[in-house]
Amino acid sequence: MGKRGGRTSSNDQQLLTGCLALILFVVLFVPSPFKHSTPTLPPVIEPFNAEEIDQQIAEKLKNFKLSRDNSNNYRGSGPTRQHGVIGQSSAGESIFQYGENPGPISNKEEDLKLHGFYQRLSDSISLDRNVTDNRDAQCQKLPEDDFDTLPQTSVVFVFYNEAFSTLLRSIHSVLNRTPPQLLKEIILIDDGSDYETHTHLKRPLEDYIAKLPKVRLVRQPTRKGLVEARLKGAEIATAETFTVLDSHIEVQPGWLPPLMRRMKDHPERVLMPMIDSTDPETFQFRHGGIGCTLGFLWDLTEHSIDTQPLDEARRTSQIDYIRSPTMAGGLFTVNRDFFWHLGGYDTDFSYWGTENLEFSFRIWQCGGTLECSPCSRVYHIFRGHHPYSLPPNSITKNKLRTAAIWMDEYAVIAQQAVGNSNMDIGPLDQMLALRKRLECKPFSWYMKEVYPTNMFSDIRELRAIGDVKTEMNQCLDTLNHDRIGQSIGIYGCHGQGGTQAFAFSRTNGHLLPLKNLETCVLPSLTLGRCNDKASWTLTQEGFLKSEARDNADECLAIVTQPTPRLAMVGCDTESTTTQMVWTLHLQEEPKKMANMHIIEAQSLNLANASNRKMNLLSKRRREIESNEDSKLGTNNNDKSINQTSAVQKKKATKKKNKIKKKVVRKKYINTK
Repeated sequence: MGKRGGRTSSNDQQLLTGCLALILFVVLFVPSPFKHSTPTLPPVIEPFNAEEIDQQIAEKLKNFKLSRDNSNNYRGSGPTRQHGVIGQSSAGESIFQYGENPGPISNKEEDLKLHGFYQRLSDSISLDRNVTDNRDAQCQKLPEDDFDTLPQTSVVFVFYNEAFSTLLRSIHSVLNRTPPQLLKEIILIDDGSDYETHTHLKRPLEDYIAKLPKVRLVRQPTRKGLVEARLKGAEIATAETFTVLDSHIEVQPGWLPPLMRRMKDHPERVLMPMIDSTDPETFQFRHGGIGCTLGFLWDLTEHSIDTQPLDEARRTSQIDYIRSPTMAGGLFTVNRDFFWHLGGYDTDFSYWGTENLEFSFRIWQCGGTLECSPCSRVYHIFRGHHPYSLPPNSITKNKLRTAAIWMDEYAVIAQQAVGNSNMDIGPLDQMLALRKRLECKPFSWYMKEVYPTNMFSDIRELRAIGDVKTEMNQCLDTLNHDRIGQSIGIYGCHGQGGTQAFAFSRTNGHLLPLKNLETCVLPSLTLGRCNDKASWTLTQEGFLKSEARDNADECLAIVTQPTPRLAMVGCDTESTTTQMVWTLHLQEEPKKMANMHIIEAQSLNLANASNRKMNLLSKRRREIESNEDSKLGTNNNDKSINQTSAVQKKKATKKKNKIKKKVVRKKYINTK
């Protein structure tokens, strides 16, 4: 390659030109990183005022409301469709297949056998039918609640072999007439239904509720009974309260807000709606059913009563809440935490029955209240019979458990009325420990403060209890009658209480069948109202002499010829074919009955009611009676004491006091 001359080539010139252009561009258009900008001053910080900020936060929290579900979230919602249109396909057709109206019932035995109501008629009636509003006009004029401030509830339906239409209608009524803000969920507990005979409760039910809001289904693998099924519902409920409803009901407009309103800030209140009835044959609505106030009969069944004067005095209007001694059991609302505080249901109860009374006693005796709202009303189908079977003596067991745990010295009345008091009622230790831990009040407090209108609210009024028998071993018997105007008679004494269990009152001399203490034995040998015509005197000879004016000088007797029968005869009658001497089990000392009851309850608990321990119980009872008699002194002892000197009297008194201390100590040991 040759050496270049002094001139630059064209390529070099182009390169130099490009470099100069680049330098010029950078100088003119690219900002220098070394160029100083005007400094920005920091913002002025105001002094920190903690109190003012706390007030602002508190004000925001005060005005803050948790956003709840409401009717605006549901298509087609309205006053009678508060959760929108339900039970329809996307084409607007009913998912449930209605049957044809079968007309009036023609064969009651056949049509009522399966469910206790006219199912074929129910299957033809709309699941969303309108209901008659039985509320007092004042209820409908009350200002509307702010639902967001009231407690929410979980509705629990327990069912077993329920008809499809009545179950779905119950669910529809709750969804249609319950504000969404108050209803958190509906829980269906299937207590082991028989899917071979009730196929609708398997896949068809699952498919149907899948299209309903807020409804979920829980199945028990086997039938456990109402108590365990409700306990399952209470366990999985997520709302502050839970509401128990039967699976053949229809709620009326505005049924839930009055219950939630009363429970707000008062978890110890248990509320129940007023129960109207639906006719099981015509499905027509009836005003009135059980009502708002319930007591109990001494065979431990709930019983409608008039509002007691003590409770009426607390009210200022017809729509005020009413205290009730007991509940019907199938419809009530309770705070979930308070329910578990009370121990839930007695888990040793069998299947169904008396759980309503047991829980009612526990509510009142352990710090709660039980009230009914006249502004909350629900229709219920009262069936003429229970269409499902129960294990033998299961209800009797539940009744005797209730008496042993809660009724103290009054338990002897219930035991006589129920009968079969020696049966195995299961262990009592957990329930007795619960009662002690909760410091529950005695049953005498309950009778005085909650149910004072009961005939034996004061146990001292009970002069005699048990069977009323003659030397022929024939006993007075109600013959399974318990209503006014029905007759009574005699039957061979069986010693099991029940129809042969009577109470004899101390003040009025009333002779009352324990199964219904609202009726009395009359001289007409029928059951009637307890008034002056129902008074009897037990004479020293053992005669039961009528005090009724129309039956003066007449006594109750058994005439043996031609066949033994109950009769009224002159008290001066002397005949070998007439028996007038009656034996009554006098109860001169109520405390004595209480001691015997406590020992009996504890013995049943420890022995699990085995035959061997029951024999020991009887022996122990006889020992107590013997000690009590020795403590009080028989007539012969009294005569011998009267014949002693003053010094001997003093010694005898000291000796009796020692015996008394031993008896009291023995009773205390036996009850531990």
